[in-house]
Amino acid sequence: METLDSDEFSADECSITCLPPDPGQITDDENFNENYLDEVEPVDVRGDFELNLKRRETLDISRKKIASKKRKRRNFKVRCGNNCTFSLSEKLLEVFLGIILFGGYHPLPEEDLYLSNSEDCNRPFTQNAMSRQRFRDIKKYLHLCDNNSIDGSDKLAKVGCFTEMFCKQLQQFGTFSESLSIDEKMILYTGRHSEKIYMRGKPKKFGYKLWILASSQGYPFNLQVYVGKEAVAEDKTPTGTRVVLDLIECVENCRRHKVYVDSFFNSLPLLEEMRKREFRLTWNGDTEPSSELSLTR
Repeated sequence: METLDSDEFSADECSITCLPPDPGQITDDENFNENYLDEVEPVDVRGDFELNLKRRETLDISRKKIASKKRKRRNFKVRCGNNCTFSLSEKLLEVFLGIILFGGYHPLPEEDLYLSNSEDCNRPFTQNAMSRQRFRDIKKYLHLCDNNSIDGSDKLAKVGCFTEMFCKQLQQFGTFSESLSIDEKMILYTGRHSEKIYMRGKPKKFGYKLWILASSQGYPFNLQVYVGKEAVAEDKTPTGTRVVLDLIECVENCRRHKVYVDSFFNSLPLLEEMRKREFRLTWNGDTEPSSELSLTR
């Protein structure tokens, strides 16, 4: 039987009775040497449990609720391999993410150098926060989704909930910059993944491509991970136009902001839609616009 929290019920509110087994059930064999005191007497086959409530409202002890409460109480545990003692607290997870963010603006040739004790790689900020082996274990076992409810059609299902939460944190102070820029960003990755792409002419040719809405000072407000060619919409909206319109959804006061894009995102449908939303759009391109590009007043 699962153990319930004390706040669910008390002894004054309910009682649990173990009923005898139904007729016909065979009990365990009780033939043993009675002179041997260390012999353990087998337990009879038990019957059902009866729960008697002394209060009127229904007590919800469903299996889903019990599992939910157990997930809230217990630490993150590894149930694969031989390392079943691994646990992770929220504070330690924050330290782990802090080291990841620190590596974003303080690059080193190798990941282990952030936690190395070598004199030429001395980083007290990270060395005093976590051991190198602990960092490796968290990175190895950390999982951001529930495999039992994963969406097979979503290519980013394993990190989708985390990226959404990350964008909400970026937007918690609002879009405080007047000048906004939309552009692409390559995240270097040389491993194996279906979403890894190759872009010729970029300093980082292999990795993940992100669409980012950022301020003129470099603060990001919204982002999207490029997952390949999407299904063609009925209105055949260009990819660049869809990206811009999706990223600016987080902007509340349209008239206060200026949006800058390059030639990849620019299109007539985008200009018309931005005018309807009262955005000020600037196209930063190296080619002259087509003579057919005109907007009615």
